[in-house]
Amino acid sequence: MKKRYLAVFLTLIIVLANVPVFAAGTGTLTIENASVGKEYSVYKIFDLSPAESAYLYSIEESDPWYSDVATDAGSPFTLRLMAEGGSEYNVSVKEGADVIAWLQTKIADKGDTLAADTSKTATTARLGFTDLDYGYYFVSSELGSVVTISNLAQDVTIIDKNQKPGLGSKEVSAGQSGSWSAAATAGMGDTVHFRIKAFTPKYHGDKKVYEYKFVDQLDPGLTFDSSSINFKLDGVPIDNYSIAVDGQTVTISIKVHGYISYPANAEVEISYAATVNENAQPDNGNSVSMSWTEFDSSTDPTDPNNPPVPASENLPEDVAASVYVYGFHLQKYQDSVDEGKYLEGAEFKLFDAVSGGKEIGLVQSTDGQYRLALGDESGVPIAAGTASIFGLDTGTYWLEETFVPVGFNPLKERVKVEISEDNTLGGYLIDTINVVNKAGIILPGTGGIGSYIFYLAGGLLMLAALLYLLKKSRPASPKKVK
Repeated sequence: MKKRYLAVFLTLIIVLANVPVFAAGTGTLTIENASVGKEYSVYKIFDLSPAESAYLYSIEESDPWYSDVATDAGSPFTLRLMAEGGSEYNVSVKEGADVIAWLQTKIADKGDTLAADTSKTATTARLGFTDLDYGYYFVSSELGSVVTISNLAQDVTIIDKNQKPGLGSKEVSAGQSGSWSAAATAGMGDTVHFRIKAFTPKYHGDKKVYEYKFVDQLDPGLTFDSSSINFKLDGVPIDNYSIAVDGQTVTISIKVHGYISYPANAEVEISYAATVNENAQPDNGNSVSMSWTEFDSSTDPTDPNNPPVPASENLPEDVAASVYVYGFHLQKYQDSVDEGKYLEGAEFKLFDAVSGGKEIGLVQSTDGQYRLALGDESGVPIAAGTASIFGLDTGTYWLEETFVPVGFNPLKERVKVEISEDNTLGGYLIDTINVVNKAGIILPGTGGIGSYIFYLAGGLLMLAALLYLLKKSRPASPKKVK
């Protein structure tokens, strides 16, 4: 398996280290804050032998590092043959040499050709290597650089500094068990669900984390439901967190220090619900930031003279999710769609079906502006002329003309309004819904005499008048004389 053998080294102590002298033997290397499921590999560069006042390092000609250490023009090391005719060399550092930079470059160059002395996959956050010969080692993992050890004599514990806290995602779903994504569509009054994911280990580099904080900023069109919070730590629901709400700002905190069962490489998932309210806009954003306080592991963070400090490096970027709300514009015309033929005085209602169905209540927010009715608000007809309707989710709606201006024919059927993400711009349908009324009246059909009686009566009166006039204008017939 291909690994990235990069390393960030601690100070290399080769000579003049005032440490106790140990007998030659083996020791244990323990890695704290290890990443579960990742493989860690240990590589020995030099052998270590104890001396009276310092560690002595050596390398054999057969060692895989010998060629680089001995012949590379940029090598920071000086080798001295320990015994005439032998193959073992004492190692020292050239004055002013940058040991760390040289080793980093060499480790990267060697890549897969460098064989590890031993490798293990972490099953917990604490990973141990036992029975390692005394020496100078470095460690790498699948994550990349980890740490170098200046020496290994008896037992050594190191911290995996490769991990950094991170904000994974902010997602939204329009349904309780719907699909999660960066955006969703909804109507006013609908409930939407948000989810935050983050990586929250105990350490940030060589600092311990004291507390993590998530600040969620909701747009005015979203009403936060504080009772809906669900906080999971490594997939398990917990209640060891705090929450503060200030207007549209929600702050959620979890204290790592003192949390006895807190996992070394924890992942958190925070979810909650919000309602789309009457202040909704076409794009209702929701962004979250992540920060933390940290302290040196050798200090007591409860000491008022040495409190935890806010992290200032490697802070993750904010992540956001959006809820989109839609509407449409309505324009009434007489006879044909023409700017000079606007028609006032009509009224409409909105339904969810081509016939029958449920009326969708609307309230007038401002002149010519209507939005979805919420709660116990009573709906009103849409007065048109010109009107704008807002607060709808994507879907198909139907307009029914409920009042027709005098002298115009009513519509024979409802008008279809289809809203999708593809046919909208800035939250409204790209195309205005144009409705035309024709001048005139419509005679009733079968089922009643309606206006026919008036037309018949009028016709008979006109016929009687015509006959009367003809009779009056005819000359009188002469009388016959007998």
